[in-house]
Amino acid sequence: MTPMTSPTPASTPATSAPAATPATKPPVLVTENLDLGYDATTILENVNLTVAPGAALALIGANGSGKSTLLKGILGMCRTTGVLRCVNNIGYVPQHQDIDPSFPVTAQGVVAMGLSATTPWWRRVDSNKISSALARVNLEQKATERFGSLSGGQRQRVLIARAIVTNPALMLLDEPFNGLDTTSRDVLVRVLTELKQQGTGVVVSTHDYSLAEQLCEQTAVFADGHVAIYDTADALLHHVR
Repeated sequence: MTPMTSPTPASTPATSAPAATPATKPPVLVTENLDLGYDATTILENVNLTVAPGAALALIGANGSGKSTLLKGILGMCRTTGVLRCVNNIGYVPQHQDIDPSFPVTAQGVVAMGLSATTPWWRRVDSNKISSALARVNLEQKATERFGSLSGGQRQRVLIARAIVTNPALMLLDEPFNGLDTTSRDVLVRVLTELKQQGTGVVVSTHDYSLAEQLCEQTAVFADGHVAIYDTADALLHHVR
């Protein structure tokens, strides 16, 4: 995976260029003729897509069609062949909760895990960032409660807080709405909307077509090992079975 970097500005004696807007910034994710798979098995072939800052792409397809494989490929967790360029700062919410509810860790402890990769071992994680992330998912009052004692929806919101605590440039979510109560669903929609407004690109795998229509400008339809990109309204009307 090749990290994306902004081009070095040329030396000019004249006036500086206007600040870039999300629409003029480089994409946060680009794939070109990308194949993905595990060992000798290819799951997806010739994937071509682009996600701009502040844009959202829905991944729609049957179970086993390769949606999770694409997300894992972006994260470097499976074999990829072809062009894959993305930003370094990525937030990820997995399909299945990756923390054992019996593990003795608080909600704020789980969110702190999102900062571990960017915090030197000799420095404390930034408690203000943790508090802010929990507040964004309306769980600041649960900060010191044990993760396993929270409801399923609340645990999912804690994992979302862990993913956004670094203010990612690209957010990947794998079936984040599965089993969510109405309150948690509304919180997640609000958070994703806010992320887009601040320029974060979003890629979300979902079976929730109303979510795709509400949040995503484009939809990737997965079938038979291939991915086709459509405007979301067109995808849901003509290309989703």
